[in-house]
Amino acid sequence: MDIQSLLKKHKARIQSVLFIALAYLAFTLFQANYKISYSQKAVYSLPHGLYLTEFSDTFERGDVVAFVLEKDRVIHKKGTNFAKIAAGVPGDKVTVDEYVVTVETPEGEIKTYPVDMPYLTQKAGVPIEDYLKTYEVKEGEWFSLGTHRLSVDSKLFGMETTNKIVGVNYAIW
Repeated sequence: MDIQSLLKKHKARIQSVLFIALAYLAFTLFQANYKISYSQKAVYSLPHGLYLTEFSDTFERGDVVAFVLEKDRVIHKKGTNFAKIAAGVPGDKVTVDEYVVTVETPEGEIKTYPVDMPYLTQKAGVPIEDYLKTYEVKEGEWFSLGTHRLSVDSKLFGMETTNKIVGVNYAIW
């Protein structure tokens, strides 16, 4: 039997093997650079529940950053995967007031985020005065914020370090 006859006879099988090989290659390449993240508690921190995480150590102000906690926080243990908005990046000045977090960029742009520090500190049982302050975001740091008023983030715990960043999240749903 010649090669043409063999190819014709086994065309469907060859196509199936090629499809599986290409699908495996695509999946392997995808898995090396991305992962799908699902949060059952998205309402407590961010508005979405399903994210595509692109593995990267670079991000911009306003990105939703995936990172790993460096130490225990309230009910969250060291090593827990988190996702928060990168509200402040190196060079920014971040001020936490009673009802607003203000971010001033080196270019003089102002971005504000609503918060409820009286409610949050009362729920946590801590004095509000300890948390109303201004931060200068240094190289290797960033200021994290969630969108829920009880979000556990930099307004309570100060700067995050960039060495624990996993990547940038993109909302899927």
